[in-house]
Amino acid sequence: MLDKVELQKNYEKALFSALKEFQFVESILRKYITTSYDVIRLKIQDSETLSYDFNENNIEKGGLQRLNTNFRKLCKNKELSAKIKKACDARNQLAHDAFFQNFRDQISGISNEELHRKGCEIYAQSVEVSQIVTELLRELKVLELEYEQLPK
Repeated sequence: MLDKVELQKNYEKALFSALKEFQFVESILRKYITTSYDVIRLKIQDSETLSYDFNENNIEKGGLQRLNTNFRKLCKNKELSAKIKKACDARNQLAHDAFFQNFRDQISGISNEELHRKGCEIYAQSVEVSQIVTELLRELKVLELEYEQLPK
């Protein structure tokens, strides 16, 4: 097994990797939502009864959970939205607790085995979120193809 310093570095790398993946999910969700509203705008632009009022700033300020709520309303892939919802809880735990826990563990003298286990759990979460990124990118590509086919 690696020494404590190396285990600590691996833990931090796993943590930053997971948080980076969550940020990527948020970015893709923002792009999906804004593209969805562009599609809607183009589809109703000639309507005599419907209006289009979308403020992109609302999306830019939204967190993962709020973005997923909007995504769920726009995308037919409810299973993917459910995966994102589940991942939100893990993200909140990582973002709010993991850093503090990491420093507390350093002070309390956590065992190498426990530090390794925690790092592996975070890495596994990162892999799960990476799979969500892949699915989101597929959904976004389909939406972008639809957008490209619309008359501008």
